[in-house]
Amino acid sequence: MSIPTGSEFVRRDFEARSPSIKARLNALTKIKQTIDPLKGFIPKLSITITPLLPTLPEDEAAFIEKLAIADRVVIQEFHASHNRSLVAGTREEAQGIKQKYAWWYDLEQVNYMKFKENLISRLPSVEIKEGKDGFGYE
Repeated sequence: MSIPTGSEFVRRDFEARSPSIKARLNALTKIKQTIDPLKGFIPKLSITITPLLPTLPEDEAAFIEKLAIADRVVIQEFHASHNRSLVAGTREEAQGIKQKYAWWYDLEQVNYMKFKENLISRLPSVEIKEGKDGFGYE
């Protein structure tokens, strides 16, 4: 399940037509509740935060807490390279919207690392992966 931000305000700017964060988390809860560990294979639930979009500081702790429903969280920066070019497939208008969130993107690498560190420290039982390494189970 993709949930690239923990802030509804930000989600509406970047993904106006996508389901709310609450709806996505509710869907994961329903899926997890239907898993019967006595029936053999137990599926793993993953949440992808790719690309990582800004999460308002007042929303971050609660968002991370809600991610505990997953077995794995995969994160990736908005940019694929250090030359500040967008990842292929990213909506063109996202570049303009990013200006609205300059408070995040002006220190993108620092904010990304802080978010990653918070995930690791607050979700010790959840596997945290980055980029393509997170998109497959052994």
